[in-house]
Amino acid sequence: LGPFWAAVLPGYTTLVAGAAAAGGAGGTDAGSADAGSADGAAVIFILNEIFSASLTEKEKCLIGVKVGADVPFSLTGGTALALNIGEVLAPLPAFTGYYIVLAKPDCGVSTLGAYAQYDKAVYIRHPDTAAMFDALSAGDSKRALRYVENVFEQVIEVHDRPYIKSTMRKYGSLAACMSGSGAAVFGVFKEKADAEKYIQTFKSGIQVVNGRYGPYITDGKKNAKIPKDTDPKDVTEDQA
Repeated sequence: LGPFWAAVLPGYTTLVAGAAAAGGAGGTDAGSADAGSADGAAVIFILNEIFSASLTEKEKCLIGVKVGADVPFSLTGGTALALNIGEVLAPLPAFTGYYIVLAKPDCGVSTLGAYAQYDKAVYIRHPDTAAMFDALSAGDSKRALRYVENVFEQVIEVHDRPYIKSTMRKYGSLAACMSGSGAAVFGVFKEKADAEKYIQTFKSGIQVVNGRYGPYITDGKKNAKIPKDTDPKDVTEDQA
Protein backbone atom coordinates (compact mmCIF):
# COMPACT_ATOMS: atom_id res chain seq x y z
CA LEU A 1 0.00 0.00 0.00
CA GLY A 2 1.25 3.46 -0.84
CA PRO A 3 0.71 6.45 1.45
CA PHE A 4 -2.73 8.04 1.49
CA TRP A 5 -2.89 11.78 1.92
CA ALA A 6 -6.14 12.46 3.67
CA ALA A 7 -8.36 15.49 3.34
CA VAL A 8 -10.67 14.96 6.28
CA LEU A 9 -14.42 15.24 6.08
CA PRO A 10 -16.25 15.61 9.41
CA GLY A 11 -17.16 12.30 10.99
CA TYR A 12 -14.83 10.25 8.81
CA THR A 13 -11.63 8.36 9.50
CA THR A 14 -8.45 10.09 8.42
CA LEU A 15 -5.71 7.85 7.09
CA VAL A 16 -2.11 8.83 6.64
CA ALA A 17 -1.05 5.33 5.62
CA GLY A 18 -2.72 1.95 5.44
CA ALA A 19 -6.36 0.98 4.98
CA ALA A 20 -9.51 1.57 6.98
CA ALA A 21 -11.53 -1.28 8.45
CA ALA A 22 -14.50 -2.43 6.36
CA GLY A 23 -13.70 0.27 3.87
CA GLY A 24 -13.24 -1.83 0.78
CA ALA A 25 -9.52 -1.05 0.65
CA GLY A 26 -8.35 -4.37 2.06
CA GLY A 27 -8.63 -3.51 5.75
CA THR A 28 -10.14 -5.81 8.35
CA ASP A 29 -13.32 -5.02 10.22
CA ALA A 30 -12.92 -6.20 13.83
CA GLY A 31 -15.10 -9.22 14.44
CA SER A 32 -15.87 -9.86 10.79
CA ALA A 33 -15.23 -13.11 8.98
CA ASP A 34 -13.61 -11.12 6.19
CA ALA A 35 -9.83 -11.32 6.55
CA GLY A 36 -8.96 -8.28 4.47
CA SER A 37 -6.58 -8.63 1.54
CA ALA A 38 -4.06 -6.04 2.68
CA ASP A 39 -4.01 -7.50 6.19
CA GLY A 40 -3.56 -11.03 4.84
CA ALA A 41 -0.70 -9.89 2.62
CA ALA A 42 0.92 -8.08 5.56
CA VAL A 43 0.83 -11.22 7.71
CA ILE A 44 2.42 -13.35 4.98
CA PHE A 45 5.10 -10.72 4.37
CA ILE A 46 5.90 -10.30 8.08
CA LEU A 47 6.01 -14.03 8.82
CA ASN A 48 8.38 -14.53 5.90
CA GLU A 49 10.67 -11.87 7.41
CA ILE A 50 10.42 -13.05 11.03
CA PHE A 51 11.21 -16.67 10.22
CA SER A 52 13.69 -15.88 7.42
CA ALA A 53 11.74 -18.22 5.14
CA SER A 54 13.20 -16.58 2.01
CA LEU A 55 10.01 -17.21 0.06
CA THR A 56 9.97 -15.87 -3.50
CA GLU A 57 7.25 -13.46 -4.57
CA LYS A 58 5.59 -16.29 -6.52
CA GLU A 59 5.60 -18.57 -3.46
CA LYS A 60 4.09 -15.84 -1.29
CA CYS A 61 1.40 -15.25 -3.89
CA LEU A 62 0.54 -18.97 -4.06
CA ILE A 63 -0.01 -18.90 -0.30
CA GLY A 64 -1.84 -15.60 -0.55
CA VAL A 65 -4.48 -16.73 -3.04
CA LYS A 66 -5.59 -19.36 -0.51
CA VAL A 67 -6.29 -16.49 1.91
CA GLY A 68 -8.05 -14.21 -0.58
CA ALA A 69 -8.17 -13.49 -4.30
CA ASP A 70 -6.78 -9.96 -3.88
CA VAL A 71 -3.88 -10.95 -1.61
CA PRO A 72 -1.41 -11.63 -4.48
CA PHE A 73 -1.94 -8.09 -5.76
CA SER A 74 -1.43 -6.67 -2.26
CA LEU A 75 1.85 -8.60 -2.10
CA THR A 76 2.96 -7.55 -5.57
CA GLY A 77 1.76 -3.97 -5.79
CA GLY A 78 2.29 -1.71 -8.75
CA THR A 79 -0.20 -1.30 -11.59
CA ALA A 80 -1.68 -4.45 -13.09
CA LEU A 81 -4.65 -6.01 -14.85
CA ALA A 82 -6.16 -8.65 -12.55
CA LEU A 83 -7.49 -11.73 -14.36
CA ASN A 84 -9.43 -14.86 -13.40
CA ILE A 85 -10.58 -14.28 -9.78
CA GLY A 86 -7.91 -11.61 -9.36
CA GLU A 87 -4.86 -13.76 -8.68
CA VAL A 88 -3.47 -13.69 -12.23
CA LEU A 89 -1.71 -10.34 -12.66
CA ALA A 90 -0.59 -8.76 -15.93
CA PRO A 91 1.75 -5.83 -15.21
CA LEU A 92 0.95 -2.42 -16.73
CA PRO A 93 3.01 0.79 -16.94
CA ALA A 94 3.37 2.47 -13.53
CA PHE A 95 0.57 4.78 -12.44
CA THR A 96 2.64 7.48 -10.75
CA GLY A 97 2.65 11.19 -10.04
CA TYR A 98 -0.67 11.32 -8.17
CA TYR A 99 -1.78 11.57 -4.55
CA ILE A 100 -4.61 9.51 -3.10
CA VAL A 101 -7.06 10.74 -0.46
CA LEU A 102 -9.07 8.06 1.34
CA ALA A 103 -12.14 8.90 3.44
CA LYS A 104 -14.27 6.37 5.30
CA PRO A 105 -17.77 7.09 6.65
CA ASP A 106 -18.82 5.88 10.10
CA CYS A 107 -20.16 2.65 8.65
CA GLY A 108 -18.86 -0.55 7.16
CA VAL A 109 -19.99 -2.75 4.29
CA SER A 110 -20.02 -6.53 4.44
CA THR A 111 -18.19 -7.91 1.40
CA LEU A 112 -20.48 -10.95 1.35
CA GLY A 113 -23.51 -8.69 1.57
CA ALA A 114 -22.22 -6.49 -1.22
CA TYR A 115 -21.78 -9.43 -3.58
CA ALA A 116 -25.22 -10.76 -2.62
CA GLN A 117 -26.76 -7.41 -3.62
CA TYR A 118 -24.79 -7.47 -6.87
CA ASP A 119 -26.10 -10.96 -7.68
CA LYS A 120 -29.68 -9.80 -7.06
CA ALA A 121 -29.41 -6.79 -9.37
CA VAL A 122 -31.59 -6.97 -12.47
CA TYR A 123 -29.29 -4.71 -14.47
CA ILE A 124 -25.71 -3.52 -13.97
CA ARG A 125 -24.14 -0.81 -16.11
CA HIS A 126 -20.52 -1.80 -16.58
CA PRO A 127 -17.69 0.72 -16.90
CA ASP A 128 -15.57 0.87 -20.04
CA THR A 129 -12.71 -1.25 -18.71
CA ALA A 130 -11.37 -1.83 -22.23
CA ALA A 131 -10.86 1.92 -22.68
CA MET A 132 -9.15 2.18 -19.29
CA PHE A 133 -6.89 -0.77 -20.13
CA ASP A 134 -5.99 0.84 -23.45
CA ALA A 135 -5.13 4.13 -21.72
CA LEU A 136 -3.05 2.46 -19.00
CA SER A 137 -1.25 0.30 -21.55
CA ALA A 138 -0.30 3.46 -23.42
CA GLY A 139 0.91 5.06 -20.19
CA ASP A 140 -1.83 7.71 -20.43
CA SER A 141 -2.92 7.84 -16.79
CA LYS A 142 -4.81 11.12 -17.23
CA ARG A 143 -7.07 9.52 -19.85
CA ALA A 144 -7.45 6.40 -17.72
CA LEU A 145 -8.89 8.48 -14.88
CA ARG A 146 -11.90 9.33 -17.07
CA TYR A 147 -13.06 5.72 -16.77
CA VAL A 148 -12.82 5.28 -12.99
CA GLU A 149 -16.07 3.69 -11.84
CA ASN A 150 -17.25 1.06 -9.36
CA VAL A 151 -20.26 -1.15 -10.12
CA PHE A 152 -20.88 -1.66 -6.40
CA GLU A 153 -22.03 1.97 -6.22
CA GLN A 154 -25.10 0.85 -8.16
CA VAL A 155 -26.16 -1.71 -5.57
CA ILE A 156 -24.65 -0.54 -2.25
CA GLU A 157 -26.14 2.46 -0.49
CA VAL A 158 -23.56 4.29 1.61
CA HIS A 159 -24.78 7.36 3.46
CA ASP A 160 -22.79 10.52 2.61
CA ARG A 161 -20.93 8.89 -0.30
CA PRO A 162 -22.30 11.51 -2.74
CA TYR A 163 -21.23 14.27 -0.34
CA ILE A 164 -17.72 12.87 0.03
CA LYS A 165 -17.29 12.46 -3.73
CA SER A 166 -18.62 15.92 -4.53
CA THR A 167 -16.38 17.46 -1.87
CA MET A 168 -13.32 15.75 -3.34
CA ARG A 169 -14.22 16.93 -6.84
CA LYS A 170 -14.84 20.45 -5.57
CA TYR A 171 -11.31 20.61 -4.26
CA GLY A 172 -9.53 19.32 -7.32
CA SER A 173 -9.74 15.52 -7.50
CA LEU A 174 -9.39 14.14 -11.02
CA ALA A 175 -11.49 11.12 -10.04
CA ALA A 176 -13.51 10.09 -6.99
CA CYS A 177 -14.95 6.64 -6.48
CA MET A 178 -15.95 4.09 -3.84
CA SER A 179 -13.17 1.64 -3.08
CA GLY A 180 -13.89 -2.07 -3.55
CA SER A 181 -17.17 -3.11 -1.97
CA GLY A 182 -17.22 0.04 0.21
CA ALA A 183 -17.62 2.02 2.26
CA ALA A 184 -14.42 4.06 1.80
CA VAL A 185 -14.17 6.60 -1.00
CA PHE A 186 -10.91 7.57 -2.68
CA GLY A 187 -9.99 10.68 -4.61
CA VAL A 188 -7.07 11.08 -7.03
CA PHE A 189 -5.21 14.40 -6.94
CA LYS A 190 -2.43 15.65 -9.17
CA GLU A 191 -1.03 18.15 -6.69
CA LYS A 192 0.05 17.19 -3.18
CA ALA A 193 -0.94 20.64 -1.92
CA ASP A 194 -4.54 20.08 -3.09
CA ALA A 195 -4.68 16.63 -1.48
CA GLU A 196 -3.34 17.91 1.85
CA LYS A 197 -4.97 21.32 1.97
CA TYR A 198 -8.33 20.57 3.53
CA ILE A 199 -8.11 19.02 6.99
CA GLN A 200 -11.86 19.25 7.58
CA THR A 201 -14.78 20.46 5.46
CA PHE A 202 -18.10 20.90 7.26
CA LYS A 203 -21.45 20.94 5.48
CA SER A 204 -21.98 24.50 6.73
CA GLY A 205 -19.08 25.59 4.55
CA ILE A 206 -16.64 26.16 7.40
CA GLN A 207 -13.26 24.59 6.76
CA VAL A 208 -10.11 23.66 8.66
CA VAL A 209 -7.29 24.31 6.21
CA ASN A 210 -3.53 23.80 6.00
CA GLY A 211 -2.03 27.20 5.27
CA ARG A 212 1.46 28.48 4.59
CA TYR A 213 1.93 29.29 8.27
CA GLY A 214 -0.01 26.35 9.69
CA PRO A 215 -3.63 25.16 10.04
CA TYR A 216 -6.44 27.72 10.38
CA ILE A 217 -10.25 27.92 10.28
CA THR A 218 -12.11 29.83 7.59
CA ASP A 219 -15.64 30.43 6.36
CA GLY A 220 -14.39 32.01 3.15
CA LYS A 221 -14.64 35.53 4.57
CA LYS A 222 -12.89 35.40 7.93
CA ASN A 223 -9.93 33.34 9.11
CA ALA A 224 -9.19 32.20 12.66
CA LYS A 225 -6.09 30.69 14.23
CA ILE A 226 -6.22 27.31 15.95
CA PRO A 227 -4.71 27.16 19.46
CA LYS A 228 -1.32 25.43 19.47
CA ASP A 229 -2.51 22.80 21.97
CA THR A 230 -5.47 21.81 19.74
CA ASP A 231 -5.20 19.12 17.06
CA PRO A 232 -6.83 20.55 13.90
CA LYS A 233 -8.36 17.14 13.18
CA ASP A 234 -10.22 17.28 16.52
CA VAL A 235 -11.92 20.63 15.89
CA THR A 236 -15.71 20.22 15.80
CA GLU A 237 -18.08 22.31 13.70
CA ASP A 238 -19.44 24.05 16.82
CA GLN A 239 -15.92 24.94 17.93
CA ALA A 240 -15.04 26.22 14.46
